[in-house]
Amino acid sequence: MKFLDVNQHLSELDEHIKVLKSYGDVFEAVEARITRVINMDGAFKGEGAKGVIYNHTHMQLPTIRSIRAFLISFSDTLEKMKANITEYEPASNGSVSENFWKNQLPKAYDRYEETLEEREATINQATAQVSHILHLGKLQTGDLYNSVDSARKHADTVLEGLYDLDQAGVELMAQVRTKMEELKATIRQVLDWNMTGGVTMKGVSIMEIGGYFANNATLHEKAPEVKVELLDLNPLVQYANDFPLRFKYDTMHSINESI
Repeated sequence: MKFLDVNQHLSELDEHIKVLKSYGDVFEAVEARITRVINMDGAFKGEGAKGVIYNHTHMQLPTIRSIRAFLISFSDTLEKMKANITEYEPASNGSVSENFWKNQLPKAYDRYEETLEEREATINQATAQVSHILHLGKLQTGDLYNSVDSARKHADTVLEGLYDLDQAGVELMAQVRTKMEELKATIRQVLDWNMTGGVTMKGVSIMEIGGYFANNATLHEKAPEVKVELLDLNPLVQYANDFPLRFKYDTMHSINESI
């Protein structure tokens, strides 16, 4: 049975959004560092250095941007889910139980109608017995039955809204999963290229990478630009500080050997 606790659901969504935002901030900083490395293209010489710059430009940067785009999209999806919840149930402490509206309340309406019918029959019988003395007519209960019918229709509307809310959430999360699968495939492909060509991308086709990110993995296109503050430092020092990959010192060593 479905159950909506507005405060709990909104709090959980807010927490997820907060975590996604923190991850997004980290990868935004990483992208800025990668971009600064790319902007120092002319500071390094040799095939090794050229390969590293290609690695950053054509593989690392679009991968990081894909991650950022996914995190932003995921966060936006959760915001939509929050908006859907508050539109359905504006009360911050509200709750909606499928069991209550589908089972408990209809049974209560049934009992009410049964009681109403019994009392109506009793009253009409009593008034009929004294009709020769006092003409009271039959008890008019049409408005009461109409009220019950309206209440039943309201319960149906509440349930339909709950089901629509749930379905909307399912569809939104399906979109997230689709993008997540694209991101996973991208990361697997990038790891494969790194295993093949290493940080200098030896033996890896730039055209193949470019074609992949142009046709198969387009998440990176949806990432907003980041601010890149260029530092007035010695290029090699800046490179060592900005290189975001764990093998940056091995990379520096390979560059020096290539010069």
